[in-house]
Amino acid sequence: MRKLFLPKSLDELREILSKDPDISIYAGGTDFLVKMQKGIINPSSIVCIERIDELKGIREDNDKIWIGACTTHTELLSNHIIKENFPVLLKAIKVLGSPLIRNMGTIGGNICTASPAGDTLPPLYIL
Repeated sequence: MRKLFLPKSLDELREILSKDPDISIYAGGTDFLVKMQKGIINPSSIVCIERIDELKGIREDNDKIWIGACTTHTELLSNHIIKENFPVLLKAIKVLGSPLIRNMGTIGGNICTASPAGDTLPPLYIL
């Protein structure tokens, strides 16, 4: 039987990971859930991090901009900080998948999957 964990804080996540370092982590699940459905992966334990508020959002702090790993592509598209500072990132996200993928997919997931279709990594790299 597969175990699913739904932490609501980074502290809860750390506790879960300390007990099972081989646990699979996902947020939006646009790649992860497809791989599970196709039988490519079959994790015994999963932790969904999309409910952790500390990993969401976009913040500006002095000369730095912070984008949380669980921030969706749609949230990036509508954020004034991103619109004002990163037009190249907006262009990449606008052509990324369907609206459903943009609504569910996260910036962290797009980076971590290392997919050739991961359109956000090159603009982030040059920024």
